[in-house]
Parts: sequence; structure tokens; C-alpha cells
Amino acid sequence: MTTNTIYFPGLNGLRFLAAFLVIVHHIEQFKGIYKLPNHFHLAFINIAGGLGVTLFFVLSGYLITYLLLKEKKQYNTISLPKFYIRRILRIWPLYYLLVILGFFVFPNIIPNTIIPSVRDSNFHLNLLLYVCLIPNISLQFFNAVPFIAPLWSVGVEEQFYLIWPVIIKFIKIKLVTVLLIIIASISFLRYLLPFSNNSIISNFGFFLELFRIDCMAIGGVFAYLLFHKKDNILNVIFNRVFQTMSFIVLFICLFKGLIFPFHHTVYAVLFGLIIINVSTNPKSILKLEWKPIIWLGKISYGLYVFHGVIIFSILYYFRNLINSINNLYLRDVFIYSIVFFFTISISYLSYNFYEKRFLRIKQKYTLVKSGSL
Repeated sequence: MTTNTIYFPGLNGLRFLAAFLVIVHHIEQFKGIYKLPNHFHLAFINIAGGLGVTLFFVLSGYLITYLLLKEKKQYNTISLPKFYIRRILRIWPLYYLLVILGFFVFPNIIPNTIIPSVRDSNFHLNLLLYVCLIPNISLQFFNAVPFIAPLWSVGVEEQFYLIWPVIIKFIKIKLVTVLLIIIASISFLRYLLPFSNNSIISNFGFFLELFRIDCMAIGGVFAYLLFHKKDNILNVIFNRVFQTMSFIVLFICLFKGLIFPFHHTVYAVLFGLIIINVSTNPKSILKLEWKPIIWLGKISYGLYVFHGVIIFSILYYFRNLINSINNLYLRDVFIYSIVFFFTISISYLSYNFYEKRFLRIKQKYTLVKSGSL
């Protein structure tokens, strides 16, 4: 059996940028929790974490959809068992390692007097939700589990992966129609349903706030346009003037921290425009094929799931040294430098000595290989 390799340049770089946004958001958030001077009041910082996750979602929808379309065309079907095995081998080892650490190890070795303990809420039910890959439901009803709260988005991606290959394989309606229906339905429901009280409707509204598979579907739309060579649309997207306008709109929205009706959808579309240009357009304004950022993108899963415990530990164990630095600029340089140093180091070790063992096995079940996944 021959295995095709597809490589989209720039996707690893975008993964790192997504992780970077989340880490910056959480550094400032934790500084606020520790009563340190922070920048969490800045509009951009306040929304950076959520938008970093949205970028992750669009990237996932884009790449997974393209690979599934390629597999279906080449083999006239999609092997669901092999797809699920690939996702299990990529996601589960690190996910469940963090679940074990978050519930059984970190609470016993890391002093925690400022964040509610995992044992402050229904421990066993909370653990069950994480084990069942629905941590987004846990986050809806319980306090965030210290140090592993980012796993909620990993759970959402796994829920997306559960249904996506089935849709592409079996649904006969034109795929782009299905994608647009999903995007419109979830976006409008998210906008219409409140999530500020404890009613059933508001609980469902909060669920949709986290369950952003419409953002992944938007990534799927761009993959569909690329795969089926919709040149009339792609030529507009690839146009340098259009690219420039897209970047300007995104920069303004980010700088001002704009939150508005359907903002998840709008940001996802803007991210999708950047992704398809960076990964396929030789005349892309943004180039991310730089070896250090490619390398950081490869370990971005670790960056994303380990950074929380690193930030907390550094702000706790180095608190006297941090407080002794009177210059706030130098203090920030110290905090950011040491957080990124330890987060990158642990993520590197995780990728090379733990995750790679499962990635090698994953290759046996790969029909269409991606150098970007």
C-alpha cells in the first residue's frame, strides 16, 4: 500500500502562534490571580486565549477535512477504524497523562491556596467527564481543574473527530452545503441563547460557547475550496489586495479586542483566509517556513497542555525573586522568559521521548500522510 505525503507549509508555524496566544493570555491571567501587576485589562490580552483556541479549531478542520477528502477520492472510501486509531494515537496518550497528573499528582505536589482544588467539587463525576473526553461539560458545571483546564478544547476536538469522517463518508448532500448548515445553525444558536443564568437554555448556550465545531467546519469549507480547485473563489482569496484587507480587519479586531455578535464565526473566517494563503499561496504576504517556528509548531500540543502548571509553579516558587524586581518591564521579561523556557523544554521532552512512540505506531494506519499533522 502506498502512502501519499501532503505538506502544507506554514501550518506548524500557525500552531505555534495559536499556542503563543493562549500562553500569553494565561500568564497575564495568573499574574492577576497572584495580585501581580498585569496586562489582563488590555483588550487584546483579554481575548487572546479564546482566539488562540479558535485558530487551533480552524486549523484542525482545514487539515483533517482535506486529508479525508483526499483519502475518499483515492480509495473511494474512508477507513473509519484507521482514522479513529490515528486520532487516538495522536491525542489520547498526552491527554490521559495530563488527566492523571491533574487529578492525582499535581494536587499532592504543588501547593495551591489561591485556586479551588479539584477536590472542592464532585471529584469522581468530574474525573469521569474527563475520562469520557467531555471535559467541556465538566467546565460547564464544575470549577476548572487546576493546571489542566485547557484540555476542554482537546475534548471538543475529539468530539468533532468522532462525527466528521462519518459526515464526509456517508452524507450524499454536497459537503459544502452540510458545512454551511452546521456553521449557520451553531452560530445563530450561540448568538440567540444566553448563558448568564442556570436555566436549561442558558446551560445549552454555554455549551455552544465552548462547542465550536462551527469554527472547525469553517476550516473544512476552505479545505473544500482548495481540494475541488474553486479557482474563481481562490483567485480572490489569493489576491494581495484582498489578503492585505483581511490582515487589516483582523489586526483592528484583535487590537481593539472586539467581541460582537457571531464574533467566533468572523474570527474563524479571518483565520481561515490566513491559513489557506500561508499553506498554499506562493504569493502569501505571511511566510512561516522558518525552522525554529516549525519546530515549535511540532511541539505545540505539549506547549498547550503543559503551560498552565508551568506558569503556576513559576509564579509560586519564584515569587520572592519576582517581587524583588522593581522594574515592571524587567519583571515581565523574567516571567515570560522563564515560563517559555520551561514550557518549551518540557514539551520537547514530551514530544521526543513520549509522544513520538505513539506517532510511529500511528504511521502504520496512515493512508494519506501529512507532514503538517
